[in-house]
Amino acid sequence: MLCKNCGAELSGDSAFCTQCGNSVTPGSDTPVVELEKKPENLSEEPLEVVDELLPNDTEKSGKNFGFTLKKETVAGAAEDEGNIFPEPEESSAEQPIEDEQKEADEVQPKIHEKIEKNADNEPITVGAARITGATFISIFAIIALLTVNLLLGVKLGATGDMLSRSIKKMDAQTVIAADIDGESFSDRLYDASNFGEASHNNVDKKDFRHFIEESNFLGFAAENVKKYADFILDGKGSDPSVSANDIVDFYAENGELSKDIFKYEMTAADYNIMRRSDGLAKMANALSIDEWSLNRYFCAKNLNYAFSYITIGIFAALFLVMIIWIAVVVDKQGRHLLGFYGNILYWSGIFALIIGIAASPVMSAAYIATGELAFHVGASMLQPFASFLICFGAGELIIGVILKNIKRAVKNKQKRNAAVEEAVADVVKERIKSFC
Repeated sequence: MLCKNCGAELSGDSAFCTQCGNSVTPGSDTPVVELEKKPENLSEEPLEVVDELLPNDTEKSGKNFGFTLKKETVAGAAEDEGNIFPEPEESSAEQPIEDEQKEADEVQPKIHEKIEKNADNEPITVGAARITGATFISIFAIIALLTVNLLLGVKLGATGDMLSRSIKKMDAQTVIAADIDGESFSDRLYDASNFGEASHNNVDKKDFRHFIEESNFLGFAAENVKKYADFILDGKGSDPSVSANDIVDFYAENGELSKDIFKYEMTAADYNIMRRSDGLAKMANALSIDEWSLNRYFCAKNLNYAFSYITIGIFAALFLVMIIWIAVVVDKQGRHLLGFYGNILYWSGIFALIIGIAASPVMSAAYIATGELAFHVGASMLQPFASFLICFGAGELIIGVILKNIKRAVKNKQKRNAAVEEAVADVVKERIKSFC
């Protein structure tokens, strides 16, 4: 006899199934489950392992222990008696716990991924030693950039043509009245040229001053200044040193003017007296390139190499190398690069502005205070150079301030982001703890 519930084989006097415990009392209305025997000619096949036997799954429950249950009989038996061992139902109390655990398992990887991403975006901390090294490099970079500014300002603003035009624009009376060691320039030139003796006392200092004002003295000075500038700065031409003969030749070229003003015609003998003057020889020595070289222990003829474009290019390349070096030292961190580059341009611009202002306006103020000819001539001749230097300094100062402001904004943004990320991380950690 077979159990009507599970199909287990039972003895004839069994009241209950030894496998499932179902009642098998004889005479009950429940039909008896019949066994269909497998044909003998079928080959033995390995049993199919069923992971889960569901009462209502007829396909899975139809094969078991090498025999087949009739579907109609098993279904009827299940409807009459029911399963005394039903599958456990999920309790309502355990379901929210499992959902929360599943949600925590899904959220936690995302949180770790977010934290790792923020860690990758976080700037690498640059140590104090690197900052100190970059600071020293920045000092040399400022010197290199300032040198480029000065050399380029001289190359563009102190050429022979520009200096010559500046001299021609000067006021002759102001130049003549300017002091040299407490004596006016005209009086100093009169004494140095021994003009009184050469004119047999027919020309006094007042007439000589009037003669210089009416002559092309500024044109003569501008022509010689151009020769000096071209020779020293560009290496053009021969030695431009002004000699005593050059000064006397200037007097001779203005002989007609001297005749009208002095009422005396200068002769060749008179000019020779001036050529032999010790004062004029001292003045010529003061204007000699060779004397400059001896007194200052350097060859003025070789100064053109210092102001050449090759030298300017070398200092510019050195500046670029230092800029790249700073980037390597601070590990290419944008905030530090903005700070160092901004400081370099800022301070270089400040120094260039100071030198540019001192080159012309300060010299003008010094001339007003002292009346010295050197300050007046310097203020006029260096005005183009000062203008270029002021432009360079102002541009670098503006760019430096912009970079410093950008660096400050980036730093503040990073601080805000770090504070937000820290707050979010704390909230997430608390939530994870609540899930666990």
